[in-house]
Amino acid sequence: MSYRMESVRLEGFLHWPLDKPAGIELAKAGFYYNQFSDRVKCNFCGIVHGKWREFDQPLEEHRRWSPTCLFVEDPELTNNVADLAEGCGDADFAGLSQSKPPAGLNTFDGRCATFRRWPKVLHNLVNGLCSADFHYSGQKGDLVFCYACEGGIQDWELQDDPWTVHARKYEECPHVLNVKGSAFVASVKKYQQECSWI
Repeated sequence: MSYRMESVRLEGFLHWPLDKPAGIELAKAGFYYNQFSDRVKCNFCGIVHGKWREFDQPLEEHRRWSPTCLFVEDPELTNNVADLAEGCGDADFAGLSQSKPPAGLNTFDGRCATFRRWPKVLHNLVNGLCSADFHYSGQKGDLVFCYACEGGIQDWELQDDPWTVHARKYEECPHVLNVKGSAFVASVKKYQQECSWI
């Protein structure tokens, strides 16, 4: 099964929870459904996107969050090439391999190793980010991804607490729930609701 094929990506949207954007639009934009909440992932660049709104345009969102993605740059060249790649016997045909996180991201040290090119002004956040299961994408500014839920977060500030931000953005993340517990997630959610009217 190759997610380079639009038809294969589309099959994964059988249980997609939203009416809009439709699964067919997301598959055409290079995404496949990873069966977690409303999050989709690009096979070509590895970007994960969720919290879709009714009027979001999947290809535009893809372009906004990952402008250098091979699929975004040239969908005609990258889409539906699985048969060609298999025929050549080279899984990395034209530089297109299924995006996988680097090995070792399931360990604290492995995640810390990804922060070598992390913005220096935010260096004090690295230990907290790694504890909260994040690794640095190296793709765009300060964009990090969770190893467990694949949720992405960017625009970090020095006073941010990675666990709190993680729980606020991805309350269903198995790592947050396992390490911090549902009471922590509930308290973050409650605090956010109480402060939203200020």
